[in-house]
Parts: sequence; C-alpha cells; structure tokens
Amino acid sequence: MRKIADSVENSTNGKPLQGAVVTMNVGTVDSYFPVMLYETNDISGPAMQSVTTNADGYYEFYVPDGSYIRKVAYGDIYQLIADDENYDLSEMKASIALGVKVPDGEDALELPPSATRAAKYAKFDDDGGIVATDQGIFLGGSKIGDPGAFGYADDDLARVYLERGLADGIQHTFRVITSGIGDNTTYRGVTNAYFEFRDRDDVDASNKGVGYALHLSVVPRVTRDNVPFDDVAGLTIGNTTGITEAKATDAVYISNNAFAFPANEPEWYSLFTADCGADVGIQFKGPFTSAKWARVPNASYLTYRNQAGTQDVKAVGVTTDNVVEVGDAAQAARVDLKAPAIATEGLQVTGYLQANNGWFGVGAPTVTAASTYTITATDNDIICNGSGCTITLPAAGSFTGRILYIKTTTAFAVISASSNVVPLSGGSAGTAICAATGGKWGRLVSDGANWQIMAGN
Repeated sequence: MRKIADSVENSTNGKPLQGAVVTMNVGTVDSYFPVMLYETNDISGPAMQSVTTNADGYYEFYVPDGSYIRKVAYGDIYQLIADDENYDLSEMKASIALGVKVPDGEDALELPPSATRAAKYAKFDDDGGIVATDQGIFLGGSKIGDPGAFGYADDDLARVYLERGLADGIQHTFRVITSGIGDNTTYRGVTNAYFEFRDRDDVDASNKGVGYALHLSVVPRVTRDNVPFDDVAGLTIGNTTGITEAKATDAVYISNNAFAFPANEPEWYSLFTADCGADVGIQFKGPFTSAKWARVPNASYLTYRNQAGTQDVKAVGVTTDNVVEVGDAAQAARVDLKAPAIATEGLQVTGYLQANNGWFGVGAPTVTAASTYTITATDNDIICNGSGCTITLPAAGSFTGRILYIKTTTAFAVISASSNVVPLSGGSAGTAICAATGGKWGRLVSDGANWQIMAGN
C-alpha cells in the first residue's frame, strides 16, 4: 500500500478547487476502470471508489502498490495524470498502458517493477500499441464487444481487464470473459486462456529441467478450517450459470494426445500427484445424482504402496470378466473386512458367498454358566454349562438368515425368554431349545419372524 496526496487548484485564478472528484484507474487512456481507494494503510479498512477535494483543494488516500491512471474531474472537465509522475496524459495516444508514457523517439520503455510485475520492457508497434515484452505479454486492459453473449446485456464480452477492490463479493485481480459458439460436429469454440510449456531444441536427457505450463501458489498466514467464507484454494472451478438445467460436462478434463500416442497408450506418468501432507486426501461433498463418486475403466485397480515403499498392492479392482476383486493374491497382504459390533449392523452379502483355497470360520464359542444370557452381535455358538439357562434371542425380524448353535452340557434345560422358537418337528413357536440332558443341542435359523430349529437332538 502507498499513500497518494495532492492538491487541486483552479487554473484560471490559482485558488484551491473544492469538490473535484479524484479516482485511480487501470487500463489505457481510451479504456480504463476505477479501483478501490482506502482511508488508511489497511486494505481491510474503509474503502471508496473516489474522493472529493476539501476547501483547501486537498485530497489523500491509499492504494495497493502498482501503477495507475489518476483522474481528477470537476464537472465535465477532467485531467489524466500518472500516479507517480505529475505530467498530463490527456494528449497521450491510446497505446499507453497503466499510466506509462513512451518517450518521444523511443519504441520501448523500461518500466518500474511495481508497474510491470514480471515484465521488464514493453515494446510498441508503429501505431503505438503494446505488442510484447522480453518476458511475456503485457496487458493494459482491453475489451471486445459481443452483444450476443449469454448473461450479459451490455457489450462487454471478450473482455480482459484488471479489477481491484470491489465493494462486495470476490475481488478479481485479473479477469477474462469470453463467449463463443460451435457447430456440434467439430472442436470449434473459445478458450479463455492457453498456456503451453515447450522444451528447447537443445534439451536432452542430461539437462531436462522443470517445466510447468501453469503454476498456482497460495500464501496463507493463518490456518483455514474449511468452513464457509474462509477458503484459500490453489484452484477453484465453479459453474456460475443461472439456469439449473444448464449442466457443464467436466470440471477438469485431461485430453488425449492424438498427435503422437495411439489409443490406450500412457501419455503421462501420473494424472494426479499430491506430494504434500493433508488432513483429507480427496473430499467429495456431493450431491452425486447418479450415486457415482468415482468411475474407472474395466481391468483397473485401486492400489496402495506397501510400507517399505517398494511395491504396489491391489486394494480393489475389476477384472476383464467384470469380477470385483478385493485384495492382492500376489502380495503378502491380508484383507480384513471389519464391521461395528452393533446388533443392527454388520457385513451383509447379497448373493452367494464362496470361500476358495482356505478356511472359513467364526469366533470361538461363548460359554456361560449363568441362569440368563442375552445373545450378542458376535455370538455364533453358545455352550450352557450351568443349572439351566434362559436365553434372550435377537429379534428375528432384524436378522433374517442368521444362524445360532446352542448346546447344553448339563442335565438342565435351555429355553428362550420369549415364545419365538419353532420346534424341529414344526408347529407353533414356543420357548424350548434344548431338553434337560447333557449333550443336547439345536441349530437355530431366523426366518424373519421366529427362530426355526433346523437340526438338533
């Protein structure tokens, strides 16, 4: 931020001029746009688009560092001056960008860093227009009309301009708006910006170096908590149409290189690499109307790196026969499917469950000598070795198909706390499970209403 302060006088009598309106602008003298002015040396403080001279003709304000065109107006009379040199710009040609004047007889001007950022020299054509710099294109602000553009009533589209200090909403330091139309048969349309990195002709395997077509960087000062209104993002993409039916195709699209690579050949080492720490790797907040948060091609796998960092291990994938695979038989990696120990939750298999080349087991039997016992979510086999036992079975309606084995090793009966057990011979549901003889047992299966004894003695 820097302070701008000056006085305005009436050129006819030399007296201070009260009521003159002062603005700071960016662009060219033919097309410029005002920026916000600040009362103090604090960009978060009170802001306004203009100031008015007092009775002494005096004005002052603060603006962010940069180069501007200062406009002093009184009614229909105005004067344009550079923000850092007190000369009149009213007679300068339209090629002058950001208040910088080309000296007479010169076709290039060394610009101060605050005015050019990365650029060092601005070069001009025979008509006085800026064409390039030795370090990149130097844009001063321009607009090309497109009255047919959707969402804009005025003639403002295909506009390139600088915008600072908006009173409300997001403040754009640099903004590009374009519009276009295609023919639905070819790749014909408009792109707002095109960035391309190319190796030099003398680059080889020994001096490759780094090349980024586009690099984005953020410099936060405090921690952001990913709550509304505190986001700091390297890249944001939004669909800002006002029509709910106007759905875009891809938020990010990585195209294939048809010039050099045949179909299904790898063109990149990695499509996405996160070489950093993060609280969350990838976060989807939805909604996903098709219930697909990710879609991968056939015969591909989600893999992870082993702890030693030496091998990729398959976690889940789909074979060419459309078989979903979990785990990697070629690697020493056990697969554990864990569900919470809650009576109403667990692992549910719809269809057939087949175990190949290995054992299929359950937990160890539960042994109880108590007179009462309530079946838990992890129980499969129960052994009663006390002086009789009354068992509270789970609600059959919540566990259709669940299997329980219950056995007594003493000469005491085992019964249900409710009349929800259908005998081996059928009939009405009762409470009997095992008779009062050691070694009696029963295999109970829930039918969704009661527990059926399917086998026993």
